[in-house]
Amino acid sequence: SASFPDLAHGEIDVNANRLGYRFFYESGNDVDTMTYLARVGSIMLTLCLVIAIYAASKQIMGNGWALPPMSLTAFSPLVLSHGHYATTDMGVTFGVFISLWTFLRAIYAPSFKTILIAGLCLSLALLMKFSAAILVPFFAILIFVLPLSEEVKGISQIYRPFQRRVKNTLAIFGIAILGIYLVYGFFVFNKGSYESSPISRGSD
Repeated sequence: SASFPDLAHGEIDVNANRLGYRFFYESGNDVDTMTYLARVGSIMLTLCLVIAIYAASKQIMGNGWALPPMSLTAFSPLVLSHGHYATTDMGVTFGVFISLWTFLRAIYAPSFKTILIAGLCLSLALLMKFSAAILVPFFAILIFVLPLSEEVKGISQIYRPFQRRVKNTLAIFGIAILGIYLVYGFFVFNKGSYESSPISRGSD
């Protein structure tokens, strides 16, 4: 396991670059192993993104037409340049894509399973990076826009599906919030452990 800088006998270094340097090079850690493992995680998320794009394309267009979007993603210069770095870029890209895919499935084929999966995927996207919060207003706008692309006969055929979609979207948001709190709850319940840690004592 990684060792953290000993901050018990001094003030915490507010310079993020300096603290990062101490964490990697002055705390007895194996830098090569840490960097390798961090990049493996990003690479795995990139592979998951490519597989998810293939699966979504296959579901929409069939086997043959699923290959072009998968190939364009896999060999995209952006994916090739960022897919092996230990950053949040590929993680949030994967999270946003599967969240959008599962949300549309939950809207067009609502069931307990599809709504639950959509909520968990939205939760995953939000946990990947805070900027994924843009999905919340985007989904809210989407349920207003979708009826415009559908053929309807009468106001009742617009209102009833729209009402159901609003309820399903709220359920998805609720599941996402619950998923986020289940993850962050671990840190909240372990607040006492953090306060007794060397990092916390060093910041007093």
